Amino acid sequence: MGGDFPRKPHTRSERDEYLDWLKVSYADGRIDDAEFQARSRGVLAAVTHRDALAQFEGLPTPHVLSLPPPTPRPTPDALTRQEEPSRAESEINRRNALIGLGVLAGFAAAVIGVAQSTTPSWVEVSEAPLPMLEGVDLMVVQAELEDRGLTEVLNLEAEGSLVECTAANPRTPGEATALSCAGGIVTFGEPQVRETTQSADVEQVVTTVEIAVANAIGHVTGDIERARMLFLPDGRLAVEVIVNDGARRRRLVFLEDGTLESMEDA
Repeated sequence: MGGDFPRKPHTRSERDEYLDWLKVSYADGRIDDAEFQARSRGVLAAVTHRDALAQFEGLPTPHVLSLPPPTPRPTPDALTRQEEPSRAESEINRRNALIGLGVLAGFAAAVIGVAQSTTPSWVEVSEAPLPMLEGVDLMVVQAELEDRGLTEVLNLEAEGSLVECTAANPRTPGEATALSCAGGIVTFGEPQVRETTQSADVEQVVTTVEIAVANAIGHVTGDIERARMLFLPDGRLAVEVIVNDGARRRRLVFLEDGTLESMEDA
């Protein structure tokens, strides 16, 4: 990456590639849980490629525009763990939960650390406590739904550490399956008759929820009680966020691009 390229802003997809490179270093054991989360927050707070690259000090340099993230090499320990399904599944759930929390925490932390600069306020990082949904595992939910082909999300709600949603497989449009996720543990219900035709792509929903949570903290102070996807009368995807500052509960509705559609007392 020569010239002035590192000074240019990176896109959302490029940000996700930087996060993928961090996940590879984490999976390879180059960094521990705390360092992985700290570096992930740094990538989420980055404005330019140079900012993002600064999070890879001491790690393999990511080739975001030229090469795809490498595949971690299996180690003897990893091969041994594959022979123990219950332990392997437990480790995957634990790491996926950390990755999901790191992403959402990064967005929330980015908004809290507003500083006086020309950088947009939502990309600043702070060490202040995060007033967010604790332990929300949106990336775990997305991965589990995609693995089963349930890519059409009918509804999704996150409250406390619990995520509940209903999704459908495009190949079986008349059915819908419920999912709940708490602490990285995912439970699926039996397929039921689908009762609504409105749906949105799972990645689109997860991204919209993350943006809404980040922007909600930028508009009001307090703890986020709940985030819920919904469809406006004109069919547009939106997310409702409930924020409680101890004296007042507010309901904020954000559009897919992060625009605040409405704000009122809840």
